[in-house]
Amino acid sequence: MNAEQLFREVGMVDDDIIEEAIKTRKPTVKNSKHSKKSRWVLLAACIAMLLAIGGTAYAASPVFREFLANILHIKVEETTYIGLSSSSSNITMTVESSHVCKDTAVVMLTFHKNNGEPFSNGLNPTITLTDVNGQNIFQSGMSGGVYTKLSDDKRTLFCFYTWSFPENFTDKTVILEVSELICNQSQINGVNWPEELIKGDWKVKFDLTENNDNTITISNPDLTKTLSVFESELQINSVSISDMLLIASTTTLRQWEMTDEEIRQSMLSSVYPGSSAYYNIYIQLVYNDGTMSEKVDFCRNDNDDLIAWFPETIPLNDVAEIRIGDIVIPTT
Repeated sequence: MNAEQLFREVGMVDDDIIEEAIKTRKPTVKNSKHSKKSRWVLLAACIAMLLAIGGTAYAASPVFREFLANILHIKVEETTYIGLSSSSSNITMTVESSHVCKDTAVVMLTFHKNNGEPFSNGLNPTITLTDVNGQNIFQSGMSGGVYTKLSDDKRTLFCFYTWSFPENFTDKTVILEVSELICNQSQINGVNWPEELIKGDWKVKFDLTENNDNTITISNPDLTKTLSVFESELQINSVSISDMLLIASTTTLRQWEMTDEEIRQSMLSSVYPGSSAYYNIYIQLVYNDGTMSEKVDFCRNDNDDLIAWFPETIPLNDVAEIRIGDIVIPTT
C-alpha cells in the first residue's frame, strides 16, 4: 500500500474522531484568557515528570481504539487500548492501540513534538520489534509494514505498523524500538516534501492481547507458478485475508542484486521501489458473482510476507479467488 492509498483510507475516518483523538493530548484550562499558554505549561510539566520517571508511562485516550477500528473496518471491541509512551529528542512516541488476530498484528503509533511545533513533512519510523529475550521479530526501514499519515495541522504523525509473528514466537510481550524518523522525496509520490531525519531512542514494552476477527486462510494449491518482484523469485505458500487486510506467506527461491542502472532509475521514479506498483504487479480479488475488487499494490516485510490493504471492507464469504500478479489462488 503506498502513501496515497493510505491517505485515502484514513480519509474515510470521521474527522470528528481524529479531532477528538488529537484534542485528548491537550490539557484544557477553563475560564482563562491565557488558556493556550497555560495548556502548554501544563503539558511541559507533564513531560518533565515523565522524563523524571524515565521509561514509559500511560498516556493518550481510548478514543484511539475507535480510530484504529474505523481504519481497519472492524468493531471497537476487536481492538485493544495500550496508551504507553516514550520520549526522546523532544518527541513523544505513544503506542496507542492494537488489533491482534492469530499470527498477525496491527499497532497504531503516534508521534508528537513536545514543544507543540508541527512536523515539516511526512516521516516513516525505523522500527525494531523484539520479544522480551531480545529476539528480533521484525525490523523495518522505509518499507514493509509501516504506513504513516500527518494530521491536518501536521502536529500528529500517525503510524500503522503491521507484521506477522514468526512460528517460534510464543510470548505475548514485545518491545518496540524506534531509532529514527526519516523522509525523503522519493518516498512520497506526488508530494514535494523536504528531506528530514530525526534520530532518537524511543522504546516501549507492552503486552499483546488477541482479538476476535473475521479471517480466512487459504493454502496455495499450485506452488509451481512463482512471482518475480522486489528482485526476488517468490513462492506463494498461503494467503490470509481479514476485513481489509491481506497477508501472503512466501518463500524466497531466488534473489538478485539491482544493477547500477536499475538503482539510478529507481531513484528517479515517482513510484516507491518498495511497492509492487513499481513492478506493475498488483493483488485483486474475484467474487462469486464475477465482479472484481480494485487492484491494490503491496509491500514485503523482513519475514518475506506480502502485505496489502484494501480501501473497502472485503466480503470474505463472497471471495472466489485471489490474484497476485499472474498467480491465481481459489478459495474453495
